[in-house]
Amino acid sequence: MENTSTSQTKKTYQIRLKGRIDPKWEGWFEGFTITPGSQGETLLVGAMVDQSALHGLLLKISNLGIPIISINPVETDSPETTNLAGE
Repeated sequence: MENTSTSQTKKTYQIRLKGRIDPKWEGWFEGFTITPGSQGETLLVGAMVDQSALHGLLLKISNLGIPIISINPVETDSPETTNLAGE
């Protein structure tokens, strides 16, 4: 089997954090993009191969003491994904 099946099984997540994180930390967050959100929040958006990989990322965030506001799967086929920053 080719690696293309791996990319098809990845699921995209939107993680909203309390506080501001500088975009220079994107590499540390395993390929997630960092976007400043409203009300002093930060939005991380990216794909994970499985839930254990997501759990590892959440553990890193927790170890930094950054409060997690929400974790949401993103439907990549949905037109709603164009407005990830929320209101």
